[in-house]
Amino acid sequence: MSKIGAIAQSDTSIITDGLVFNMDFSKFACYPRTGTTCTDLNASINGTFTNGASFTSDNLGAFVGDGVDDHMDCGNNAIFQSFPLTIEAWVRCDADKDRNAILTKGRSSGNKTDRDMDIIWIDTTRTNMDFIVSDGVNFVVQLQVAKPSAGAWHHIVAQWDGTTNSNTAKLFTDNALAGQTTATGTGFRNAHNVFIGGQHPSNPNRTWDGKIAVIRAYNRILTTDEISINYNALKERFGL
Repeated sequence: MSKIGAIAQSDTSIITDGLVFNMDFSKFACYPRTGTTCTDLNASINGTFTNGASFTSDNLGAFVGDGVDDHMDCGNNAIFQSFPLTIEAWVRCDADKDRNAILTKGRSSGNKTDRDMDIIWIDTTRTNMDFIVSDGVNFVVQLQVAKPSAGAWHHIVAQWDGTTNSNTAKLFTDNALAGQTTATGTGFRNAHNVFIGGQHPSNPNRTWDGKIAVIRAYNRILTTDEISINYNALKERFGL
């Protein structure tokens, strides 16, 4: 890597068309290295470090969750209230545990009224990662793929166009399609806040154990070429 490689990678070359939410913890404008408030670089949506969630300068900057109850509350903004959506994250899971949540809208796992949407690593007795969307009555998207390895950085992309067209709900891991499915409906429940690192009031152990460096959302479906551009733009920052 060039001497400016890691910094340049944190600033340039990502897709911006349709970008509606952008939290990159390497940026002082996102997290000023003090306090509990983080700011989305695109729409100025605030998130709040909760229950002792912290920051590390590793890999230029990342949110750190303890896997017990740490999370970031980003409210229930209109950005996350409709599809199509593409959600992108750079994450490192430090330990496999019960329901390691990357991002949830509502609880980290639960019934159909408790969770609007989540992207979640499932417990140590299973080997899957889930992308779930609920309409309040049914899980209209329920996609399971192979769970990435703990102890390493991964690029995760979840997307759904909001239709029942064939195989439009997808999960990508490290620049490769991990799985896809067809939604069974088009409804989407919007009752809950968005939590980076997950949240569960009665079972707090279902939060992220590890680091989350970047969370982005697009109000459209990124193509595979665009996912590759974003992956390649930051991969050296994470040693890939």
